[in-house]
Formats: sequence, structure tokens, C-alpha cells
Amino acid sequence: TQLAAHYCMGTLQRQLSIDNHDPHDWALNSGTLSCYFLSQRRYRDALYCLASSACMLAKQGAGKEAGDAKEAGDPESEVMARKKATVSRLWIPYALELLE
Repeated sequence: TQLAAHYCMGTLQRQLSIDNHDPHDWALNSGTLSCYFLSQRRYRDALYCLASSACMLAKQGAGKEAGDAKEAGDPESEVMARKKATVSRLWIPYALELLE
């Protein structure tokens, strides 16, 4: 699994370098990868993945203009909101692990 995590991290980095990614999916994948690093007590790597996810979502949110706002109840915006919530929830295990 360590090799798989290495390849996942490489894939995420390549997607960023060639700008070939969906920002919300990328953030979710990076946040999920943090769970593996956390289970291995690699706190710095877990933090890096979580912070990268948060940064990606913040940049995506800041890039939207008022005119680009989706209507309430739009299925696409609901999916994006769920992805953002999932990434936010991934911070909880990290914080709890540090407090132990």
C-alpha cells in the first residue's frame, strides 16, 4: 500500500502540473490520500494532502464570480457541496490523532 500511495501522490502532482484535473475531485482524492498517511503516522504528509485539498477548494471558490453562481437545488452544485463537506470532514481524524 505504500507503493500505491506513492503512485497516487505522483498522479496528483502530474495532474496539477499539466492542469488536467477537476478541482473538486482532485481535492477529494488528495484528502482521501491523507487518511492513508495518517494511518501510517506520517503526519506531515497527511497535513500536506489536507492543506492542498483545502487550498484547491479555496481557489476554486474564489475563482467563481457572482454571475457564475448556480441556482439553489442544482444537482451539480449539490454534488460539489458534498465533496467540499467530505474534504472538510477529513480534517477531524487528523486533529483527533494529534490530540491523542
